[in-house]
Amino acid sequence: MRNTLEVQTGDVFIEATVKVRIHRNVTLYTEDSEEYLLEAMYDGDIEVIETKVDRFEVTDVEVETDYYED
Repeated sequence: MRNTLEVQTGDVFIEATVKVRIHRNVTLYTEDSEEYLLEAMYDGDIEVIETKVDRFEVTDVEVETDYYED
């Protein structure tokens, strides 16, 4: 039996405010907290503790039909 499945694809844009917690044991090399924040972001050492979506938009939506045999 031949079935169809509609699949939607599109571009998703999200702007959000994210509150994070960082706890690292590192060599102290600067007093610029932003440097430590960026380093933690690149290393994945961030715990997300609160989020708030400020803007959400979906554009360029396309619908494709997939066919499959059951």
